[in-house]
Amino acid sequence: MRTLLDGVTAGMIGALTVAGWFLMLDVDRGQPLATPALLGAVMLHGARDSVTGAPAQWLAAEYSVLHFAAFILFGLVAAWLISAAEREPHFRAGVLILFVCFEAFFLALVGAVGSAVLETLVWWRIIMANFLATATMFGFFSARHPGLSLSLRTRLSRRTHAPAMRH
Repeated sequence: MRTLLDGVTAGMIGALTVAGWFLMLDVDRGQPLATPALLGAVMLHGARDSVTGAPAQWLAAEYSVLHFAAFILFGLVAAWLISAAEREPHFRAGVLILFVCFEAFFLALVGAVGSAVLETLVWWRIIMANFLATATMFGFFSARHPGLSLSLRTRLSRRTHAPAMRH
């Protein structure tokens, strides 16, 4: 039950972080909800841009359901993997790999939906959104699993401070 709750909570944290980031950028441009409306139009309606005839609020709401579902699914997978890594140390590297794959997956997904999305979102905004989501989710998991977090930090510091091997 704890793993399920952790996964859903982490997914919600990640989804809210990304949504908040893009809402801030959209408001700054004077176009609140432009990003989720564009993604909803392109991903759910096959449009080349956000012009589908549907109101922006509806497109944003439709996309938000998909967005939150994807993050919750990712949170559940991450929570399961973290729980497994606490029991079996060989899963620890998988936790880091999962979060790296998370970033790559979303960049590939956005690239696949079309140039209208990339023109509007700009690559660095996508990377920053996913970095923020990863950081907040990882922060949540670190607080819930302090032993695992310490173990990962120790392992990473050993690798970065290890002496060079001589041949």
